Parts: sequence; C-alpha cells; structure tokens
Amino acid sequence: ASFTSRRNLFSNGTNFLIVPGDNDWNKCYGYDLYSNTDYPRELWRDNFANSNSPFNQFSTDFPRGDRPIIHRKPGNPEILFFEHNEVAFFGLNRVSPKWKSFITDI
Repeated sequence: ASFTSRRNLFSNGTNFLIVPGDNDWNKCYGYDLYSNTDYPRELWRDNFANSNSPFNQFSTDFPRGDRPIIHRKPGNPEILFFEHNEVAFFGLNRVSPKWKSFITDI
C-alpha cells in the first residue's frame, strides 16, 4: 500500500525518477535476501520501474528540447543510467554489506 500511495503522490511530477532507499523492500514482509524476484522487490518495480510506470522514462522534453533515454539494468531495473549535456547520471541502490558478493556482476 505504501508503494502505491507514493506512486500516486509523485506521478504528477515532470521527469521524476525514483531510486530505492536502503529500506524500500528489505524490511518488508516477504523479503528474501537470496531472491531477486521476491514480492517486495517486484511490487517496487511494478510501481516505479516497469514500462507502464510514469517513472520508467522521462515524460517531457528537457529545456533544450531533448529527452534523455534512461537505460535500466535487465533484472534490476532500479539500477539506471542516463546522459544529459555530456554528464552521466546514475541511479544506484546501496545494498547492505551482506550483499557485497551479489553486486559484483554490475
């Protein structure tokens, strides 16, 4: 319910991206440390990163008339990258120390 309420709260924003915080799913009921597709993660991704979400790509052109394409990591769409005015922007989710071995493939 809180993911849906946040999606509804921010969905009217223009060119608004959301990157998960350290507790956005790991303290939720059903979280599985060893699964990348547990219910809390999938619920977050459905609300903020899937292709139907208003936060998946930018919704309007930037002031110069261009609209950067957001590249998302397959299997981990919360990890994102885009370039604008020759500056690279990254959206990364800082994982707990227990996950250090998991992020070596990024």
